[in-house]
Amino acid sequence: MLWEGEHTLVHLTVAPVTGGALDPSSQLYKNLSAAIDRYRDPAAKVRIASYEAIPFGVAGVLLVDPRYQSAAVVAAVKDALLQAFSFDRRDFAQSVTISQVYAVIQEIPGINACAIALGLNQQYSPAESIPSLPARWISPGGLPVMSPAQLLTIDPAFVRVGTGDQK
Repeated sequence: MLWEGEHTLVHLTVAPVTGGALDPSSQLYKNLSAAIDRYRDPAAKVRIASYEAIPFGVAGVLLVDPRYQSAAVVAAVKDALLQAFSFDRRDFAQSVTISQVYAVIQEIPGINACAIALGLNQQYSPAESIPSLPARWISPGGLPVMSPAQLLTIDPAFVRVGTGDQK
């Protein structure tokens, strides 16, 4: 629920099961909109919008136990991160914390220690979290514009995890 002047507005942020944006000209969007209009209170204003995709990355250095094969451990870490932070496992407006990433990495056998950083737009930093916002009003040029909820998902191209001995 958001305020639009003196009235409330229901803003529904949606995503197709396959990910990607929901095109307002698609049959799925039209069917969803018609179904909502059919059953909603006529006095209630409803807006539907596709989510805002926010890809993030993880960079890190692993200290692998010498009893394990480094390449296999690195591959397992990358796979675990890609699964844990995939489209299917995330919610709208769900932030990512560095402790969540460490928790995923800790589950992989063969890691003695690691140092990681989170990143947006290929810029990594030791930030504690990356926020993800719900639907909201923004004012980019002074005029308020409705912005849909954000969805943070990991971008496979920006998962840069390795061992300290890799060049």
